[in-house]
Amino acid sequence: MGSRFHRNLPPIAAALLSLAALGGVILGASVGEWGMSFQDVARAVLSGPPPGEALSGSFVVWYLRLPRTLGGFLSGVALACAGVIFQGVFRNRLAEPYTLGVASGAAFGAAAAILLGISPSAGALAGGFASLVLVLGLSFGAGSSGMIMSGVVVSSVLGSGLTLLKALAGEKVSAIVLWLMGSFSGATWYGVFLSLLGALSGFCTSLGLHKELDLFASGADPSSLGVREGVVRVLALLGASCAAALVVGQFGVIGFVGLVAPHTMRLLLGPSCLWLSVCSALLGGVMLVWADVLCRMLGEMPVGVMTSLIGGPVFLWLVWRGSRDA
Repeated sequence: MGSRFHRNLPPIAAALLSLAALGGVILGASVGEWGMSFQDVARAVLSGPPPGEALSGSFVVWYLRLPRTLGGFLSGVALACAGVIFQGVFRNRLAEPYTLGVASGAAFGAAAAILLGISPSAGALAGGFASLVLVLGLSFGAGSSGMIMSGVVVSSVLGSGLTLLKALAGEKVSAIVLWLMGSFSGATWYGVFLSLLGALSGFCTSLGLHKELDLFASGADPSSLGVREGVVRVLALLGASCAAALVVGQFGVIGFVGLVAPHTMRLLLGPSCLWLSVCSALLGGVMLVWADVLCRMLGEMPVGVMTSLIGGPVFLWLVWRGSRDA
């Protein structure tokens, strides 16, 4: 009985998380300054996008709330899958884009792009990949722990660089500061498209390499089983970095999702990356959709602040637990 329940737990968890995601999307399309019932939202969705730009219920749903809610869900998927990949590659449950320098590089690149008046998404991609190359170069031959230490150093340096950019930004400093807090309030369908690309990059990478990630997590020697470890690591890190950079470039810094979602699912389902990828992706999306709904109810609090308030204590608990088990 127990083994059957454990075998059925992953699809049950995926189904429950899918329902939570659907409920969050429906609620997210209803909550805001323009009060709308679920029936109003359903009517607006079924009627299709409005032809004009006159402010109406359909306009609010199609051009303000649906992009915001779907962008939040897809961003959560991207960040959670990036966390699964980083934790699998480095065999460290504290690994995520924000602890390894990738997200810091994306944030620095996007802030520089805002200062220069170019696309933040392009700047984030360039910064994220540049920081990944730098971390890989600094830690060449040093193993997983060396990569993590290099990521911490790169994150610290880029954090100082970001502070310098804000000091030089002049009247653009407010735009950079607001963007750094992370928010879906200005989401557009173009932003949804970019977050979809990020979600696909993270999800397809984590799912496509789930056997290799399981092998890394087991501590076995991949080369003895015919796996080209270096190639797999680079491909996995590229997919995860692309996922994180696209989200950061479009919606700002949103921390701890890539840490909390995979770790929670690993505690519930075990280390197998197949179902871990699916359920972590769903949990990441659910976390950000519901966090954004709560932020709207509290008067448009930036969602990055909300995830930090929740994820910070969880991160400290993980550090404490890891030091206790060591």
